[in-house]
Amino acid sequence: MAAFDLAVNQWVPSIRLDWVTLIAIGISYAFDTYSLFIACLAFAGYLFYKKCRLQSLLLMGAMSAGAVFVEVFKLLSGSLRPVNGLITVLGYSFPSGHTVGCIVFCGLLAYFAWYRWKSPRCRAFLSVLVIAISLMVGFDRLYLNVHWFSDVLGGYLFGLFWLFFSIFLFKLLNIAKIHAKMRYMFQQKSK
Repeated sequence: MAAFDLAVNQWVPSIRLDWVTLIAIGISYAFDTYSLFIACLAFAGYLFYKKCRLQSLLLMGAMSAGAVFVEVFKLLSGSLRPVNGLITVLGYSFPSGHTVGCIVFCGLLAYFAWYRWKSPRCRAFLSVLVIAISLMVGFDRLYLNVHWFSDVLGGYLFGLFWLFFSIFLFKLLNIAKIHAKMRYMFQQKSK
């Protein structure tokens, strides 16, 4: 993978344009840890206000735990970033936290919307939008030369794993909540 990482890293400068670089830097800031944390707080607060407390908890929990796991993986891998990055980014490189955060955040919002929007067109649009945003963020990390290709690929794989694991856990919590309500209702009728 190291040879492919290096080839991608050396190819990227050949496709750069000044105006695209400005957009890429904007995307980098829009999907960094702090921006996603603020967006996550806003959406979780909105969900909590709308009495969707489990969804709010899922969003905050999945994003927070995902960020912690990314930092642990970075420390364990100790992978250095490319030296020819267009912006200064500190810390280790593997996996890409931007791609993990983007997939988990956008994926969970899409998951919540999927149940509200019943139209196949809306669902298809939502799916394409999440995939497009995720691909854009991953390419952005390569375009700015702040990550290797393997970092972005690892970010996609871990992000998808964490997204699906979080949704699975959410469904288990929902099932447990329904069973507890049914048990309570049954006990009340028995009295």
